[in-house]
Amino acid sequence: MTKQQEIELLDKTIAAFGPQSYLGPWLAENRGAIVADITADLPLDRIVMPSEAMRLALELRAPGKAEHDAMIERARIAAKQMADAIENRVSEYRDNARRQLERIAANL
Repeated sequence: MTKQQEIELLDKTIAAFGPQSYLGPWLAENRGAIVADITADLPLDRIVMPSEAMRLALELRAPGKAEHDAMIERARIAAKQMADAIENRVSEYRDNARRQLERIAANL
């Protein structure tokens, strides 16, 4: 089979599957890459299939997700430290106000 025949068969296959199938839209979307591989005589194992694409996406996502999770944890810790500091400050103000009121009341 010639390269041109392979490309024609690819186009017929895309049309046969149609836009409502699982493979039709994927083949149509990747047609350019497939044709480039056919014309360059590259093997089909270089083409990213849907399950392989998902595996690669998850693999590529892992470091970013880990960094995201670490950032969220650091933010949670920082927020807790700020909330604790604010609570301590409010407690100090409350205690100070109480002491001042008690001092004023003692002088009445």
